[in-house]
Amino acid sequence: FQVIVQDKEDPDVVCVPVTVVLGENCEGELTAEEVGGLSPDNCEIETLLISLDAQNWVPSIMFDLNNYQPGPIVVYLQACDAAGNCSICATQVYLVNELDPDVECPTDVTIDVVENACYIEMPDFSDGFIDDCGVFDITQIPPPNSNAGSMHGQVIPVQIIVTDNTLQRDTCEFNVTLNDPHNPQFTSCPPDVTVGTSTGDLDDCLGEYTWRHPVPLDNCDIDSMRVQFTDPDGDITAWERREPNEQETMDFELGTTTVRYEAFDFGGNVVICQFSVTVIFDGEPIVDCLDDVTGLMCGDVIPPGATTVEEFIALGGDIADNCAGEGFVITYEDEDNFESYCSFDGPRIITRIYRIENENGTSSAFCEQLFIYDEDLTPPVLTGVPTEDVMVTCSFDIPSIPQVTAEDNCETSEPVSIDFNEVITNDTCQDNFTITRTW
Repeated sequence: FQVIVQDKEDPDVVCVPVTVVLGENCEGELTAEEVGGLSPDNCEIETLLISLDAQNWVPSIMFDLNNYQPGPIVVYLQACDAAGNCSICATQVYLVNELDPDVECPTDVTIDVVENACYIEMPDFSDGFIDDCGVFDITQIPPPNSNAGSMHGQVIPVQIIVTDNTLQRDTCEFNVTLNDPHNPQFTSCPPDVTVGTSTGDLDDCLGEYTWRHPVPLDNCDIDSMRVQFTDPDGDITAWERREPNEQETMDFELGTTTVRYEAFDFGGNVVICQFSVTVIFDGEPIVDCLDDVTGLMCGDVIPPGATTVEEFIALGGDIADNCAGEGFVITYEDEDNFESYCSFDGPRIITRIYRIENENGTSSAFCEQLFIYDEDLTPPVLTGVPTEDVMVTCSFDIPSIPQVTAEDNCETSEPVSIDFNEVITNDTCQDNFTITRTW
């Protein structure tokens, strides 16, 4: 006879919780052996299969990011023996990512501040971060597009926090340094100016000028302002610090002095303000006029006047002022009283009026020199006047009136006038009388 042994007992399936570690590409494999490898059977377990829905059974399951959830995943285990007896159990599977995101921050960077302000618009540094399990969130501190910083050279730490889809997190830090490339500006700059010397004092050759220092502005802050003077001889003073908007009064030398301001911000950027102060002499020249000339005779011609300082001094005069030196323009004109040369009419006087003006035409002085002629006391000389009286017997023999001329020691533009007079006296009869002729 035959004895048939049948196994009708189901396997005593045992499910254990399993943790699956996600690795490269955020994938992790779970096998049925890991879930129910400890399941016993009165005979022998022939197959172990697992499933996520208790319908589709497979030897192993490959989990990836699509399966990830913070809590457990239910996995079913089916154990079957050779007789076809099967048992099913369920267990909890945990997906775990033990790898933090590999975050590599940018290198330290320098960024220019925005124009007309002293901050930067923080760039977005969040691009380019990846993770096998996908990037869930990137946090940047300070955030992108925020206004950051307030001064040149300021260092701002930037932190990047990357969180992947399994909530693993990594952080990196780098520095952003503010740079100010923008030049400062002056609100105004004094204009070029011309001033005169204050007085005509021989000891004063300076012009006084009062102004306010220009005011520089900057998108960040002004570090310093300095001033330098270049005098008319080209000598340059050392730089001196000045405070904006302060009033200053200085004496400047004759000529043109250049005043140069430089204002610096903390970024080393510079703005320049430059103007000139020109000092001219505005006092009257001091003139020692020429001596009067006397004793001129009627025929004398006065010499030409001086038109240069050298000529004026050579003639016996002198010209000076407190600083103009020989920089003068000399002109003159003569005024004649046109008195006659005859005695008792008064002397002829020619008045020479000098105008001495400094080169810049700001002031002038006048002086007079007189040319005085002596009166003419020498009478003219008549020529042609008979020298002897004439006696005749008959009126028909009376000589005719001769042509008489005159010469004078003075040469004038008008001839000497000759007056003639004839007088008859002792007229007792027709042929007895006296004629007196006078020139």
